[in-house]
Amino acid sequence: MVGRGVRPSHVGLVALVAGTLTWAVLHWWTGSGRSLPEGSWISVFVMLAMAAAVVAAAIPVRRMVLGRAPSAMSALRAARVFVLTQTAALTGGVLAGAYAGSAVRFLADLDIPSQRSRLWLAVGCAVGGALLAVAGLVGQWMCHLDPPDTPPEDPLEFPG
Repeated sequence: MVGRGVRPSHVGLVALVAGTLTWAVLHWWTGSGRSLPEGSWISVFVMLAMAAAVVAAAIPVRRMVLGRAPSAMSALRAARVFVLTQTAALTGGVLAGAYAGSAVRFLADLDIPSQRSRLWLAVGCAVGGALLAVAGLVGQWMCHLDPPDTPPEDPLEFPG
């Protein structure tokens, strides 16, 4: 796909905003005496599986871009994979930021063993989200086409 796509700075900004909002909401939530729901390590494995699926979907597109594809691929399918990679990059940024924000919130209660285990889960999920974002950015790069060397001809211009 020709175009800029999602940049790492976009993903970083999304992560920063999500982390700040998550920290603020959790600070308010726990400050008013409410407890947080329990998380699960399954979330980390789901994010890792999604990252692997994004890269796996981008590999055939990369082969097509390089001219090494064993069979033809429709342009629509390639475009869908490209959009999938961008979505994965931004979603990974949101997840990494949100879980990092919750990890920062748990740092205040490190002396409580149950909060320590929640901190490690939040850190694991933040890493999983970051890996999903990286997989999306790598997949987007795999789908990237360099712009043509010659500009396209104007279809309204007559030769001569």
